[in-house]
Amino acid sequence: MMCVLAALCMALVFCNGKIRQAKLDAECRETCSACEEVQKADGYGKAIACYTEAIRQNPYCTEAYSGRGNAYANAGDYDMAIDDFDEAIRLNPNDAETYNTGLPRISVSATMAWPSRTTTRQYG
Repeated sequence: MMCVLAALCMALVFCNGKIRQAKLDAECRETCSACEEVQKADGYGKAIACYTEAIRQNPYCTEAYSGRGNAYANAGDYDMAIDDFDEAIRLNPNDAETYNTGLPRISVSATMAWPSRTTTRQYG
């Protein structure tokens, strides 16, 4: 009986954690969508502030790091963009979107801006 009760408690804790994470993920996606709209309406600086707030609220929100990385890249701040893309990849190494959209654009843009600077990093 005690073993069944312990298993039930563990399952409840696990499910509660999954529910809480799902709520955080949904809030993250919603906030990032709002930040995209802010970027369209008010520019990169406001979008960076919006994504920064999203990260403050949920430091595991990979979409916020990617979004802020894109905003930094669009604003020409490649070092900050690379740092955010690195963090997004560290948090979710299987996120193909960050690999395929953020980093290649940064590499090309930064190479054009600073031909002597290497911006590609080893991932994997």
